[in-house]
Amino acid sequence: MRSSDLNTAIVYSAYGSRASYYDDWLDAFSNAPYFHARSFNIAVNESKKDLIQTIGEYDLIVLLHSVNADNLIYAREILPALQKRKGKLLSFVGNEISLPGAPMVPKIQYLKDAGADFIATQLLLETGQYLYSDTGAKILAVPHALNPDAFKPVIAQKDRTIDIGMRSFRYPATFIGDEDRNRLIDLFEANAFSPPLVTDISTSSRLDREGWAAFLNGCKATVSNEAGGHWIDKDDATMNAIKDWIKAKSGGASMTIASESPLRRLVHKLPWGVRQWLIKILSKGIIRHEALIGQDEDFVEVYERFFKNRPFPPKISGKCVSSRHFDAVGTQTCQIMMEGRYNDIFIADEHYIPLKEDLSNAQEAVDKLADMTFRTQLAERTYDFTMAEHTYTKRMDYIYKAIS
Repeated sequence: MRSSDLNTAIVYSAYGSRASYYDDWLDAFSNAPYFHARSFNIAVNESKKDLIQTIGEYDLIVLLHSVNADNLIYAREILPALQKRKGKLLSFVGNEISLPGAPMVPKIQYLKDAGADFIATQLLLETGQYLYSDTGAKILAVPHALNPDAFKPVIAQKDRTIDIGMRSFRYPATFIGDEDRNRLIDLFEANAFSPPLVTDISTSSRLDREGWAAFLNGCKATVSNEAGGHWIDKDDATMNAIKDWIKAKSGGASMTIASESPLRRLVHKLPWGVRQWLIKILSKGIIRHEALIGQDEDFVEVYERFFKNRPFPPKISGKCVSSRHFDAVGTQTCQIMMEGRYNDIFIADEHYIPLKEDLSNAQEAVDKLADMTFRTQLAERTYDFTMAEHTYTKRMDYIYKAIS
């Protein structure tokens, strides 16, 4: 190890998630030359205990997105050790949005209690500074990036058979105040284009990283929007108001299983398929998991009550670029995307085919996609730009300089 290298603990929580970017960030730190890294999965008791016992040896402790994205069950168990550390603490934050099963208030409090020195936000810098202003940490804007080893062009555009491919869960529109992703899914599932497209769209399954890369390589294009929501509250005020309204409507007839219930730890040990079956069971009926509250609510009614009178566009935006955008770039899969900032990385007509917010130009966007030369040049241009500026290697360079 060189004298300039940082002895680094990379902390993550793996219990069966299919989010490929979790693997990408872990690989990025493990392969970066200036982080002498050792990784710890705190969802596994032996690994968690090992971290706690050795935490004083590290110059830098990095908490990846999975540590706090969906819950703080395992994160809380290492908090006393983090508070006694000698090195610096850099924490990423997963799911930076107020959701019933993963609210922002406990995440922010955890970062404050842990004494994080640096917080890496996926969001725009000004949004991250708003969210985490009370933690005392320095805020770094660190969006996702391209992993060119995992996502690479294997099949030429001319040989791809699927016009539009999507693998995306529907968004919890009840709490984020927009149906952008869900409207996109509905539009392309309906496939009312002339001529009709060859599509492969699923909202009920996810692929592992290898499978996702292979799927993208079979698609001429994919469709998406920015991740997150337009409005963001660091105090969870809107989300809590909606929860109270839903509870009042039900008259207390339903029972909710708390997100951090001891039952969740048991569920994490179940096979993926069994867990998906449980989600279906707990999304209906009088017994529901906290994370599944509100799925049956009428979006228009919720929007009229809780979002309609809020300033739009908001001064502080909760929207951001997603890992899936970079994955498509890596496989040179053309992208049709709703217009947005995308962390000021991807530009409409330069890097993607833009869709207006009201989707009124959808046929025009599809017509552009039909031009093989156009879509090939767009995909190649976006790939070259991203390889030069937005790989995980570039993100590691930035982080090392920012914390040194």
